[in-house]
Amino acid sequence: MSRAVPPDKHPSSETLVSWALGALPTSEARKLVRHSLRCGRCDGLAKASVVLVRAASPDLFESVPGPARRRAAAAFASLRTPAATGRMPPGTGRMRVVLFPPISATGPAVASVRGEAGEKRCRLDAGDHRIDLEWMFDGSGWTSRGRFEGESRGTALEVEPRTGRSRRIRPGVRGFFGPIHLASPGLRVRLVTPSRAYRSPWLPLAPKDTPSRSRKPGR
Repeated sequence: MSRAVPPDKHPSSETLVSWALGALPTSEARKLVRHSLRCGRCDGLAKASVVLVRAASPDLFESVPGPARRRAAAAFASLRTPAATGRMPPGTGRMRVVLFPPISATGPAVASVRGEAGEKRCRLDAGDHRIDLEWMFDGSGWTSRGRFEGESRGTALEVEPRTGRSRRIRPGVRGFFGPIHLASPGLRVRLVTPSRAYRSPWLPLAPKDTPSRSRKPGR
């Protein structure tokens, strides 16, 4: 029979929510995950913390009622970093746009973004971070998806469609995110890190706005 875990060895509620927010150092996060795999109590609390975070900051795949979101946000507002709250740190940089050739259904994948044949593709460079995007026309609208590369702790990633509200992006374990359903392909990306914020031009770029002849886009 396994011994009971002493109460002081269980992670605190603040630690669990910090983990769900991605605000724990990597070593502490790994220790918490290992503990949760052995402790049913903490495994349940960790999953509940993830639900709490999603309720406060709903992503692309769910809609949470406003009152529930506000109550959840107030429960751990003091734990959020400037990047997590969406506040822009001083010095907003412009992302560099690198164009890729069209995706081929038979050729090798470009930049490891998974998916079928697509219409458009690009990479965004923002300091030490990389964001690959691709667009596909689905018959009635557009679908975009991509991959985020770089340190994710303390960062916030958002997509702003030309039509519709901005959407918080939560990349998966390997950095993949999406699909993002769009009425039109136009969007721009904002990345907030603990030290700096970055914003892309409106994408996809028009022919006259290629990286060699870029200009500031209007809204």
